[in-house]
Amino acid sequence: MQQCRSPMQLRLGHAASVAPMQHALRRGAASYAWSLQHRHLLTTTSSGALLGVAGDALTQLSADGTYDSRRGAAFGAFGAVLTGPINYVWLGGLQRAVQFVAPAGGAAAVASKVAAQSTVMQPFIYLPTFFGVEAAVRGRAPDAALVRARELYWPTLQKLWACWTPAVIFAFARLPTHQQAVFFAACSFAWNAVLSFVSNPEQRREGRG
Repeated sequence: MQQCRSPMQLRLGHAASVAPMQHALRRGAASYAWSLQHRHLLTTTSSGALLGVAGDALTQLSADGTYDSRRGAAFGAFGAVLTGPINYVWLGGLQRAVQFVAPAGGAAAVASKVAAQSTVMQPFIYLPTFFGVEAAVRGRAPDAALVRARELYWPTLQKLWACWTPAVIFAFARLPTHQQAVFFAACSFAWNAVLSFVSNPEQRREGRG
């Protein structure tokens, strides 16, 4: 005969089953935080690559169930290059520069960083890097790559500003510099789905058939 269990016993049993998972998650988070602090460039580069591939895969598989590995490699390479070495240099340099512009910190420092991110990083570093890496990995001819970049640059930049400005404000207002690149990489999981959609209009036309 099956023994009935009281609500208290059920709650205790559930807590006992969840506790090992919580412990594993805490250990994983602590290990990642240590790696981010002591192996920053390696951690941000690998995180960016993984999230870049994952965001594009989500878009591809939800569209028609097929997967283009070269396109996925392009997003992985872009995520690695941007989140790793580019943001490693950019975010550190931005922090040092803003200390001269707004030494007291506060809202003036946040506004200065957001302005630099929106008017320098995103239009002149982020998007050219994306179009360049994507063209190189996918084997596009230089002339064709330039035409494609000119066609997609402005609408993509508009979406970039709309999607990223709230995240940029939060990161610069609330997070220490060494955590900002990984935060941006995590946000890019969703953004890469948007970027993948915008940068592959031929797939959308085929999908509409």
